[in-house]
Amino acid sequence: MQSFISIESLRAWMAWWVVVGHALRLSGLDNYTLQGIHLPPLIAKILGSSGTAVNVFIIVSGFVITHLFISKQESYSKYITRRAFRLFPVYLVCLAAAIITMKFYVLSYVDLGFSAASDDKGARLVEQTENFWIHLAAHLTMLHGLIPDEILPYAGSTILSPAWSLSLEWQFYLIAPVVVAALMGRPAIALATAVLLLATHAVFTYGGIASWQYLAFLPLALNYFLLGIMSRLAISYGAFRKIPAYVLVIMLMSIAFSGWKEIVIWGVFYAFALSEANWFTIRSRPVIFLSKVLAFNRYTARFGKWSYSTYLIHLPVFVTMVGGYAMVVGLENVTQAAVLLILAAAFPLVLLISWLLYSWIEVPFISMGRRVVNRPSLRSSAPAN
Repeated sequence: MQSFISIESLRAWMAWWVVVGHALRLSGLDNYTLQGIHLPPLIAKILGSSGTAVNVFIIVSGFVITHLFISKQESYSKYITRRAFRLFPVYLVCLAAAIITMKFYVLSYVDLGFSAASDDKGARLVEQTENFWIHLAAHLTMLHGLIPDEILPYAGSTILSPAWSLSLEWQFYLIAPVVVAALMGRPAIALATAVLLLATHAVFTYGGIASWQYLAFLPLALNYFLLGIMSRLAISYGAFRKIPAYVLVIMLMSIAFSGWKEIVIWGVFYAFALSEANWFTIRSRPVIFLSKVLAFNRYTARFGKWSYSTYLIHLPVFVTMVGGYAMVVGLENVTQAAVLLILAAAFPLVLLISWLLYSWIEVPFISMGRRVVNRPSLRSSAPAN
């Protein structure tokens, strides 16, 4: 199966954008109500808008899952088993880490008060404490993102807040074979499927049916998944002039429902992916240099492999270091400068733990999932697509 180094590198950049954004908020660099150290508003706004990075992750998920379906056929049971072995082990480890370090989380985000969102996080912690076992049970299914705030407040973001997007991804994986198969089918079926997906997205996004704190409920993010799916399908045609009109129409429809920042970022790395697929050769020296810095180097590709662990473990690491320091010296003696130094020291530690989680948890369980699906009982199942 062809690998897209550019897409792997994109994962690294987006994961670390989220990490930097959380460090920014925890340290109060974007909290202009405080007397202290601040970043210029434009820089703080860019670095702090890490939701854009998560949206790009969603596009990548659509792309990668479609690439998997194009590259190999397997039964639904084999497919979903391998996905479960890919997602759940590290997720459960990091969920446990978040529970263990919850006291540090309270110290770091609520008691210190550097974060501009301290009040909101305090309300979320109250809800989490009062209904802890309900939230934990929902998280163990990885379907907690399905639950609207009207039924269970903050359902998507309690305990381990970045995991709302993991719930979203799991929801997508459960139905992806049907969706991708329909979009790979006859033009009329593909167009009807795209219209249905985007209409569903519009109804839940703008219809006021219920509310979710993030895009944790699948319909809210269908536009981004659709863009990723169609981007990978377009590559299969080998050249722009060979792409059927309906594929381009669906891509444009999904773009119309997406944010411009996500489109720009995806467009740059998608161009690199097209070059990997031999659609064209990059000849411009400045572009070659840019591609090597952003996409085609061993460091970004390696960090991309670790990005799943990075995305999940960085907050428990941050709050343990900041909250632990606060416990030692006393809350009243913690300065913003000290928090900044601690977070700067935490970055290489996050990278190290990400590598350990990837090497000791992700890779072994991915291999275990491969062995499980190759058992005769699963090998005889019908293809998923």
